[in-house]
Amino acid sequence: MYALIWTLACTGEDTSVDSWRIEPRASGTPLARSSAYPLDDGSEAYLAAQHIVPELHWGNSPSTHIVLDMWDHVMGVNVADPGNCPYDVVDGSTRTWTGGCRSQDGYDWEGEVQQVVWEEEGQEWERWTFDMVVSSEVDSRSFDRIAFQGEFWFAGSNGEDLQSHTESNFILETEGYWERGSRPKLEEAWSVLAFSGIWETWLDAGGDLRSFKTEGVFENAYGGLVFATPELLEDDGCASEPSGTLSFTDGDQKASLEFEGNDRCDNCASYALDGEDAALTCRTSTWL
Repeated sequence: MYALIWTLACTGEDTSVDSWRIEPRASGTPLARSSAYPLDDGSEAYLAAQHIVPELHWGNSPSTHIVLDMWDHVMGVNVADPGNCPYDVVDGSTRTWTGGCRSQDGYDWEGEVQQVVWEEEGQEWERWTFDMVVSSEVDSRSFDRIAFQGEFWFAGSNGEDLQSHTESNFILETEGYWERGSRPKLEEAWSVLAFSGIWETWLDAGGDLRSFKTEGVFENAYGGLVFATPELLEDDGCASEPSGTLSFTDGDQKASLEFEGNDRCDNCASYALDGEDAALTCRTSTWL
């Protein structure tokens, strides 16, 4: 993601190719943009972290899990007509879903989504590209509109120290989805949700301890910020949080979340803004 790497280099973070087990290969302008994110609110910073930090909520590849969870929802039998709307074609290692149709449950599909899978030097790869809008106005709808745009690349284990490598550059827009689950905070925040970044998960020599490295730009309806792990985050035995520090900047402001992993294992982190004394901020019920 060369345009993204150039952008992050301006922040002073280590963005060299040597810092990744796999050389980044995606290209194009980052779709997520840094702007005035409410970093003075620790709970908003923690909400952003839940979308970014591996295993904090979404698994070791948060950006791909988020978009594929939403894709699985729109592909459900109460939204799509499997195989027909969207029209589904498999050609070798390429699978393409094409819209221009209306499902029997009253959802309009416009655009295309494509998945390509391959093996490269013994490593499994996937590339997904998105340009699809699904919308409905029927009374029984489970959402009003969900739009997918962009791409991600995902590589699995290399059989050695790398567990996964992800490059994401996409925008997800949802309307009328979270409010039906009584989550008004997410209904507002996810009206625009964008990622342009890289994630890697590594294993130590014994194959037990996982290390996470990530950097990129995250944007939601409240604003956008640059994120990075100046030092590796580590999975040291706590199922609900890693140990290590995630840094944020939205231009003038700089902030950090320090997770203590197994030392506390409490779904909380020490939050500091622009060098001020750290304060504890925790997972909020609006997300759960």
